[in-house]
Amino acid sequence: MNLDRALGLSFISLISVACGGGNGEGLWLFQVQVSSESTDCTTEVDYNHSDADLIEEEDDSTWDEEQTSTRSDALMVGEITMTDRGTGVLFIGDGAYPGTYTKGEWEFSWTGTQNVDSSSEHSGASYVYDYVTTYSEDKTIKMTVAGSTAEGSIKSSSSSNASYTESDEWDVDDCLSCGGQIPFGQYLVTEQETGGKFGKKGGTVEVAASNTFADDCSGSDCELDISVACPATTQKFSAMWLSTEADAADAVMDNGQEFGSVN
Repeated sequence: MNLDRALGLSFISLISVACGGGNGEGLWLFQVQVSSESTDCTTEVDYNHSDADLIEEEDDSTWDEEQTSTRSDALMVGEITMTDRGTGVLFIGDGAYPGTYTKGEWEFSWTGTQNVDSSSEHSGASYVYDYVTTYSEDKTIKMTVAGSTAEGSIKSSSSSNASYTESDEWDVDDCLSCGGQIPFGQYLVTEQETGGKFGKKGGTVEVAASNTFADDCSGSDCELDISVACPATTQKFSAMWLSTEADAADAVMDNGQEFGSVN
């Protein structure tokens, strides 16, 4: 083996050892780009109110408005810690993400969920109200390590659901405080006409509600279901390896730059 090739292989070996044995273990400086993808969430409303319609937003074509904005990248320090052969954890920002490593490729991910089920019942008035919410958020971080540099992406998405069920009719004499908890009025109206201020014809709006004396809904219970889905957004990043020293991590883990700002 000639001298130049030997020196080259020695240098590569040193880089590999320095950067956590080639798997990227240690401290990294991440430069994260702002996502250019749409973050508009979609909302679906299902209900069984017999005389209501969804609230419609009025379209005012008189005004044309346009706004654009740009922000600088964010800088943040993260640390990869191996937990076993081919597995590890990425600590970055306020989060910790377990992941797997295969042939220079890391994939870290975590799914956070929240579920709440609340119910109340008044047996004397034959009144029942149930409220169930679910929330889920997913984040996946993919990172390709090449010596002391890396690149990758952060993909995030979320969804939520709120489901309401309330007795359609009940005996108000036995429970004066019962009823009207289902939030029909936030999403539904029983009468809506185009109009209002600024030269338009006058209009009237009556929000929908659940009333004790009326058969408002199709079925023995009134039901309202709200689903919100936010599209997945992807942020690309590049990274530079810093150190494997624990003291270095303690010194700089909380440092960085937020999107569009200077600290």
